[in-house]
Amino acid sequence: MKLLALIILLVSCRTPAQKATGPRLDELLEKVKLYIALAEETKDADGWILPGDCDGLLHNSLAYLGGLVNYADLKRAENSPGEWFRTPKKDCLSTGRSKSTVSRDMLLGLILAAVNEGDTQTLKDLRQYAKDHDYVMGDHDGSIDGRWRVVFTPTMYALLSDSIDYTEGVSLRLQAYQVDYIDHLSGIQYYLASRIRGGAAVTSVEKIKFLSESDPNNAFYAALRGRYDRDLEGAQNQAINVLLREDLFPAKRLPESKDRCVPYLWMHGEKDGDWTPCPDRDLVHPGHDLLFAAHVLYYNTAED
Repeated sequence: MKLLALIILLVSCRTPAQKATGPRLDELLEKVKLYIALAEETKDADGWILPGDCDGLLHNSLAYLGGLVNYADLKRAENSPGEWFRTPKKDCLSTGRSKSTVSRDMLLGLILAAVNEGDTQTLKDLRQYAKDHDYVMGDHDGSIDGRWRVVFTPTMYALLSDSIDYTEGVSLRLQAYQVDYIDHLSGIQYYLASRIRGGAAVTSVEKIKFLSESDPNNAFYAALRGRYDRDLEGAQNQAINVLLREDLFPAKRLPESKDRCVPYLWMHGEKDGDWTPCPDRDLVHPGHDLLFAAHVLYYNTAED
């Protein structure tokens, strides 16, 4: 009985989000405004950043949350109600650039964007598509990896259903949340679950702590921890300080491949080749990694 009581206590205790503070917060907010203005030039005719990138739906969903991409432009990747593709051109599988037309991580970004927009219909269409297609969300190349990418797992289905309830005004019971991933995508799942449930369960906070401590320069993890970990002083400042690092995010211009190689820093840790310059590529990055992390840091949800 004591063990049961402890489990109930851990699951039911919630940590509401904390508002962002810090001596350099205003400096970061000015940088966010500058990056949004400058990054308009990185968009293609569809209003998408990273044209042709087959992780496009995820990246553009995060860029929408950061204030860069218009929500209506995300819909360009929807073929029919509930049927989504990686990009507006819908050709990643047919051209051999991906093993599937869509994947769970693309749909995770979409669900978070739809929740932020309050777009219940898109969420309902996605759920209906899952039901109508035996929880297989797109086509694949026949490989085991390709097949697995398009499976809508019970965890994702539960998160989608809860997201629909949230956008319809249903009060959700706080509970420990299981995630499908162990990395950046698990952070997104924890963020979404905590938003729609009005706070993070104690067990979720512990997982968020682990993510942050295992990748200390990841501003997304630090921002997430700063929202929910009341035992740590300085997580918000840690996130702000990383986002104000001029070697990663220059103060007067967008980051470029001469600064760091990849356009989005938070996915793989400080992996060799990601955070180091590759000036031979001559690319301008849209800065949506900064914009999304800043959104997580200071976004005022109903839970605040």
